[in-house]
Amino acid sequence: MVSCGLGIPLFRGVAEDRAWGMFNRVEEFVRDVRELAKKDDLAEAISVVTSDFGFRHFALAHHVDLRRSSSVIRIHNYPAGWAEWFDEQRLGAIERLYSERMQDPPT
Repeated sequence: MVSCGLGIPLFRGVAEDRAWGMFNRVEEFVRDVRELAKKDDLAEAISVVTSDFGFRHFALAHHVDLRRSSSVIRIHNYPAGWAEWFDEQRLGAIERLYSERMQDPPT
């Protein structure tokens, strides 16, 4: 049984099996990423693991105003136009968490 630091059970039965499966998948992802040398390979690895967890899209980005900095990381698989919309809204400077449930930007 999976429990928090206080010994309180978090999952039981099927939910416990699924939680351990997810945990193992994350460990596998971390091992794989350590071996990568190219940005495109990282994007593919992130795309696969987020899909495994049921998400269609992902974004990995520095939390800065991208209009003021040129040496930042931004890797995503959102539809064309998303990055421009994201920059226009100045979300890089204010958003800390992005989810697939975020309203899709206009195209």
